[in-house]
Amino acid sequence: MSKTTVLVADDHAVLRSGLCLLINGQEDLAVIGEAADGDEAVTKCQKLKPHVVTLDVTMPGPSFRQTVRNIRRVSPETHVLVLTMHDDAGYVRQAITAGATGFVAKTAADFELLKAIRQVAKGEQLIRGERIEEQLQAPMVTSPADEMSPAQLVQKLSPREREVLLLLAKGHTNEEIAQAVFLSVKTVETYRARIRDKLGAKTRAELTRFVQDAGLGD
Repeated sequence: MSKTTVLVADDHAVLRSGLCLLINGQEDLAVIGEAADGDEAVTKCQKLKPHVVTLDVTMPGPSFRQTVRNIRRVSPETHVLVLTMHDDAGYVRQAITAGATGFVAKTAADFELLKAIRQVAKGEQLIRGERIEEQLQAPMVTSPADEMSPAQLVQKLSPREREVLLLLAKGHTNEEIAQAVFLSVKTVETYRARIRDKLGAKTRAELTRFVQDAGLGD
């Protein structure tokens, strides 16, 4: 019997191992690779051409939206099943817009995840997560930011926000940034929140990637 091949992408080794055990325990499914960050997921998909990649939202590397796009670019036949702890329809809309086939909350039961992998492998769009499904009753709206490049997104920042972004990307703490730009720590925190909202980035790794992709910094 031909098996559905799966690439498991998650930066938490324990969770990744658990998913691999669950999937490999099925007669019709087989894990053919693992990835710990977005770039590795893209490289492995290009090389292995899995039927499905289970992709964690918050991994090091590019934003998950860009990772989905990159996977679809290098391996068009691979279907992306996004997994997340974020019970937010906004992530779903971003994932589907980027090219993902399915979206499942990590709180879903094992059998639901396995069912999702099987359905997504057939190209069936699927969304699992009670609260997420409720939120999605509203019409799906595509944000213009979803189609903007990192350089274009960074242009939305004010000069001060770009200055704070560069310091964040270099690993400076809020306190260090406050001293460097002569602001209070609270003000730096406010700038940091604005930057995340404008770029759609939630982690320092994503902010750093934006700086690199936009060609900023040293």
